[in-house]
Amino acid sequence: MNYVEYGKENSDVIILLHGGGLSWWNYKEVAERLQTDYHVVLPILDGHAGCDKQFTTIENNALDIIEFVNSKLGGSVLMMGGLSLGGQILLEILS
Repeated sequence: MNYVEYGKENSDVIILLHGGGLSWWNYKEVAERLQTDYHVVLPILDGHAGCDKQFTTIENNALDIIEFVNSKLGGSVLMMGGLSLGGQILLEILS
């Protein structure tokens, strides 16, 4: 999974998950507005523009994001949101 990041590395982290048929650019304007106060991470879900992996399952995407959070973000984020497919992946992450 690829990630687009905005803002300060050591700030509170917000992750936004785009919907099906969209990509990171769905949240570009929001990320630009938040970047002065937060570190915004926009994962590019498998099978979408900017990612070279085929989509397999919601569960696999959730596991990739959990691994990213644990390995790159110290295991926690301030906030996470998702739209449509991104919301389904977020629910899987939370479960």
